[in-house]
Amino acid sequence: MVGLSGTILNETRRTIHVQTGEGEVRLAKNVITFTIDSGDAIDGSTVTQRPEDRINRRYRRD
Repeated sequence: MVGLSGTILNETRRTIHVQTGEGEVRLAKNVITFTIDSGDAIDGSTVTQRPEDRINRRYRRD
């Protein structure tokens, strides 16, 4: 789904739920790369964990 744009509604360990102009879409994190408003690209496989467990984790910037 290249070019999909929307607002993240919910996040689980392995999926994100995105509200698009056409409705809600559920995407598997391990197969996507998404871009946030600042322009940074995030590989979904690096964030496949519970959001509350990710708070104290440190990530390397490429």
